[in-house]
Amino acid sequence: MIGLGAMVVVGAGCREKSPSRDYIPVIKQRIYVVQEAIKSRGRNAIDSLLTVEYAAAGGADSLVQFANGTDPSFSFARFANTEIYYTNDKARVDCIIVGENGLRLRSATLTFERHKEQWLLKQILPGARPIESLIADSVV
Repeated sequence: MIGLGAMVVVGAGCREKSPSRDYIPVIKQRIYVVQEAIKSRGRNAIDSLLTVEYAAAGGADSLVQFANGTDPSFSFARFANTEIYYTNDKARVDCIIVGENGLRLRSATLTFERHKEQWLLKQILPGARPIESLIADSVV
C-alpha cells in the first residue's frame, strides 16, 4: 500500500506545469500582428511570424492566399470570434475570417508553437466548426 501511494505522489510531481495565464495576452497580440501582416501582404514581415518550416514551405504566400480566399471580391480584414486553447508550447486559435465588407465569414484554425519566448504561426487551416454555428453563437 505504501508503495502505491508513493508512486502516485511521484507521478503527480512529474506532470507538466500548467501553462501560464500570461501567455493569453501574448497569443492575442500575436494574432493581431499576424492579422496586420496579412493585410499589408509584406512577405518578409509575414515570414518573420512563421515557424521556419512553414516559412520555407511558402507560408507567407499560402497564408495570404488562404486569408483572402478564392473570391477576387473578398479582401481580408480581420480575425474575429477567437477562441484560444493552449499548452506551454502550443496554441490553437479557432476564429472566423472577416472581409472588409464585414459580411463574408469563413472559419479558420491557426496553430502556433512557442520557440524560446516567441509564439510562431505553424499553420492555418479551414476551421472545424461550420460558419453557421459561429454566426449563431455570436448573436445574443
